[in-house]
Amino acid sequence: MGGQEAIMKGLTLTIPGMPPMSLNVYLRKHWSVRGQTKRFWTMAVWGAAIEAMEQLPGMALVDLQHRRRHKKVRLDYYFPTVRRRDRDNYQKILLDALVANKLLVDDSPEWCEVTVEMHVDAERPRTEIRLEEVVEKCG
Repeated sequence: MGGQEAIMKGLTLTIPGMPPMSLNVYLRKHWSVRGQTKRFWTMAVWGAAIEAMEQLPGMALVDLQHRRRHKKVRLDYYFPTVRRRDRDNYQKILLDALVANKLLVDDSPEWCEVTVEMHVDAERPRTEIRLEEVVEKCG
């Protein structure tokens, strides 16, 4: 992408509960646990997407799925406790779930820019995913 960009069609998905495990923890799990974890987050993202789309009148989830556009993805993790965490270690599971649900074409830099933020919310741990399409400006 070059030149100026316009950002449009923002969508925020909220998944209540503990954020996903880190990639280091995930890779040490038994293959069956990894499969269960992957299915859980794929379904959680799907449910959150359906819920978020209800807030956008006149837009269907299938419309967003069929747009093959570069997206900005912001992942906000709200953990119940303060602890040092490597933010790069928490992207894989959710990016794979976004690709599986066709909300991202691919999780490569060619198709998405990812930012990750870590927060603490002891009362309401959750994961928030903000998707914004990036479209080149004409003129």
